[in-house]
Amino acid sequence: MTTTATRAAAQATDPGARTSASGYFRRDAEQVQLDTLRALGVKAENRADTDELLTSGSLARLRAMTPKRRLSPRELEGIAERQAGRLRSELGMLGPRIDEEDLARLPWLTITHHDKLPSSGLTTKTDYGWLVVLRSSEANVRQRFSLAHEIKHCLDDPFVDQLYVDQAGYTAHERAERVCDRFAAALLMPRVLLRADWADGIQDIAKLARRYDVSRAAMTVRLSQLGLLAPVPRCPAPTAAKRTSGGES
Repeated sequence: MTTTATRAAAQATDPGARTSASGYFRRDAEQVQLDTLRALGVKAENRADTDELLTSGSLARLRAMTPKRRLSPRELEGIAERQAGRLRSELGMLGPRIDEEDLARLPWLTITHHDKLPSSGLTTKTDYGWLVVLRSSEANVRQRFSLAHEIKHCLDDPFVDQLYVDQAGYTAHERAERVCDRFAAALLMPRVLLRADWADGIQDIAKLARRYDVSRAAMTVRLSQLGLLAPVPRCPAPTAAKRTSGGES
């Protein structure tokens, strides 16, 4: 599962870069991201209709599903599930598998790959919309999950300071990453289809992973989220002492 692209890009180009109180890079990070992409030689064409693409259509409809108030972790995960379902519907994806080519049809999204990317995925807003760069050296199942994860970052961008705060031992960044992972899981392994397959007797994790083109680890976590397997233990919340001494990875 991908790390936050802004963090990796900034650390790769400027070890002294700092985060905001919410754990997200803002203006400085956007410039760092663009500098990183330029250094890698990543380019994308300008779009004359960018403003319309970002303020109407599927991106605006998906963002409108987020209430303009502070939300609980459970509410955030529920919204991620619903947004994933809405995106599948907008793309007309009825089957279990959704490919990069399907997501590339989104008019506000450009997807490219680079083998020297410092993280699994990097997302940045540019003059032509949103650009997601994936590390091409990783397995296809990892790239697809990273792409879905980064799309959620695009959806949340206007609301990150409102949605994600440091709480209960987790940083805002860690909370955002968890919700983006939930969105990616829901997009690649939709609840309705996966429950139907399970009810039809397809309960072998390896077979399900192949059917949805995801890793077995991702499928195991998703089945746990849906209550079809026992809960998968998560790492305990890091203590303040650990974060201070060891830093964030």
